[in-house]
Amino acid sequence: MIMASPSKKSRRGTTRSFILILCFSFISSSQLLSQACHDVDRSALLGFKAQITNDNGNLKTWNTSSTDCCTWDHINCDSTGRVIKLEIPGVFRGPVEVLDADGVPVPEKTSMNGTLSPTLGNLSSLQYLELSELQGLEGPIPPELGNLQQLTFLNLSGNRLNGSIPSSLGNLINLETLFLSDNQLSGVVPSSIPSLKKLTITYFSGNQLTGDIPPRIIVHEDN
Repeated sequence: MIMASPSKKSRRGTTRSFILILCFSFISSSQLLSQACHDVDRSALLGFKAQITNDNGNLKTWNTSSTDCCTWDHINCDSTGRVIKLEIPGVFRGPVEVLDADGVPVPEKTSMNGTLSPTLGNLSSLQYLELSELQGLEGPIPPELGNLQQLTFLNLSGNRLNGSIPSSLGNLINLETLFLSDNQLSGVVPSSIPSLKKLTITYFSGNQLTGDIPPRIIVHEDN
């Protein structure tokens, strides 16, 4: 018996189906991979949590049994699983707004107690760091934050941070905004900070700093 060979059209259809299956499999695998956070970033975040004595529920999803830190509260990652944003502002609006006597929404406040861990400096892809108005964060600013060279926004205002401003913050070559106001910082502002070429907005008020304080807006002119 002579068997009929598949037509060219049939073979093309089979080939297309096979290619589509491969593509969908690759996309699904890529999506799964993009959801898992980097081990270094996970360890860095757990190191931060270890120095927080009272998180008031802000870090309840940050636990050792959860391997994917990209799913934790207050964290955003890029498609490669690197942490690019850590944001815990102390003033926020809850799901149900509280109104004052005049019917104006009143911001709710949250707080955290503890110190800033040097492990934050291991978040090498971090672009946005906000730990502001938390009231109970104290101790020095870790010099290791100067390792975050992808950082564009840094807000540590409204805490009880003390000691001097690390000169290593002058290594943040992509920094555009720096808020350190309303802490207990002392000493001088390192000269390396106002010389950062991309830095345009700074707040240092409400501290015990001495010497020349850079203006709120710094304009850099091209030479």
